[in-house]
Amino acid sequence: MKSIFKNKTHYYVILFLFLSIGNLYAQYEPLIIQSHLNEITALTFSPDGKNIVSGSSDELIKVWDVKSGKEVKSFKAHSWVINAVVYSPDGKYLVSGSWDKTIKFWDIKTWTESKKLTGHKNGIVDLQFSPDGKTLASSSWEDVKLWDPSSGKNTKTFSGHSNWIYSVAFSPDGRHLASASGDNTLHIWQIDSGKIAGTFTEPKKLVTAVKYTPDGKYIIYATSKEEIIVKNVKTYDVEKKLKAHTAWVTSLALSTDGKYLASGSKDSSVVIWDINSFLPVKKIIGINDIVNEVTFSVDGKNLAVGTKNGLVEIFNLEAVLVKDEKKNK
Repeated sequence: MKSIFKNKTHYYVILFLFLSIGNLYAQYEPLIIQSHLNEITALTFSPDGKNIVSGSSDELIKVWDVKSGKEVKSFKAHSWVINAVVYSPDGKYLVSGSWDKTIKFWDIKTWTESKKLTGHKNGIVDLQFSPDGKTLASSSWEDVKLWDPSSGKNTKTFSGHSNWIYSVAFSPDGRHLASASGDNTLHIWQIDSGKIAGTFTEPKKLVTAVKYTPDGKYIIYATSKEEIIVKNVKTYDVEKKLKAHTAWVTSLALSTDGKYLASGSKDSSVVIWDINSFLPVKKIIGINDIVNEVTFSVDGKNLAVGTKNGLVEIFNLEAVLVKDEKKNK
């Protein structure tokens, strides 16, 4: 049989490319939890990393043990789709937001409702706490509201969008809030004044998710046109455009140590990016359905993925990343 390789150099080049592609596009066996019968619409780890909490269009919140995958708690939390779940910075409460226009605080010791916030005229899409934990931001149709978690009072309302606001993110210093909207814009708000400090426009693209890097240098946002945009916070210049997906980017997550960015997409894949280089270090393929949510555990050990068909897949980052790093040394 005639060799397809012209010479030894040709052979090693082909081998190198094969190994490189195999390293980037990889499949790993995650812990798979049949979390809900409906799609996963909200996902977060507990502060200690022991539990994963999922919200769904079935109106249920479910709590799972990360190691065993066993259900710890399940309860009806809202009367419509649950779009957001987030732990309070002190770890005492889980906060949920829903299409039913309410925000609820749940005592994690008893899993009973301790507080309900109302005031939005439309459904809640996203929730985020400020770095100091003294402010909760909620997004909805056209507006963002800021709340005092202790009193439950609405302290500020930012109005400036003309569509659903899919995602909000506080800057690390807590002075600004970014809001990503279906009106093709991303606004950056000054918390104190309530004024818009900057606006990024993406013509014919929904802005679907936004994050600040932990060091405050970059703001990263995703669009419905397969790309992720990295901008310098000081100059607003585009630093990078990240492209590794073939469909709408639905979710972004940053590891607490600031090393990695994870992006989930309607192409049923998750890409892990190196923040220093903004290059993809791993594309996890073989996710069982459209990826709605991605989130890192606080300790950085795990990455969880929530899908349209109601599954939660938990990947051990050491298995996904460290083993390959050792091979490459």
